[in-house]
Amino acid sequence: MSNKRPISIKIVSMRPEHMGAVEIIENECFEHPWTRKELDGARKKRYYISKVAIITPKGSGEKIVAGAMYLEQDKFRFTLLSLGVLKEWWRHGIGSALVDTIIKRLRNGGRYEIYELVRETNLVAQQFYRARGFVAQRPKLNAYAEDEAAYPMIYRWEWSPQGRAISGEPESCSKRAHLCTSCGECED
Repeated sequence: MSNKRPISIKIVSMRPEHMGAVEIIENECFEHPWTRKELDGARKKRYYISKVAIITPKGSGEKIVAGAMYLEQDKFRFTLLSLGVLKEWWRHGIGSALVDTIIKRLRNGGRYEIYELVRETNLVAQQFYRARGFVAQRPKLNAYAEDEAAYPMIYRWEWSPQGRAISGEPESCSKRAHLCTSCGECED
């Protein structure tokens, strides 16, 4: 890992020209990486979101694809399928910027949960997610083909009509068909 260098980070939607860099990230970060075909297929799926983190080291015009993530979305949550950052750029805020992008979408999109399954042996990822407010659940035994257990890690954002966090499940809006995210039409 290199010394921490000042960088600017931009999170953008993944495009075909990013796929070579995404494949490198996947191979560097994961013991069982997705193939290029799987990565490209996931990028094209209708209910998937794929983003990359493009960094520019200060004083340089060079643009580097240093991080990538894939999400599956449903009505109430995002499932984080893959999030990786080139090891050279760990501890520069790139992973945090990617996670913050998801959290912002939660708050603005009516979803209330991010779910991630982290291998039991991946202590770095477990610490990373815990530091960002994810809570580990009871491990799932034999979660992977290699008979390895995994921890479901969950980040939950709960809404009230005023847009503040509450306990329990998000409330359905009485005026519109959505989970209330302070739409301005809701009452207590």
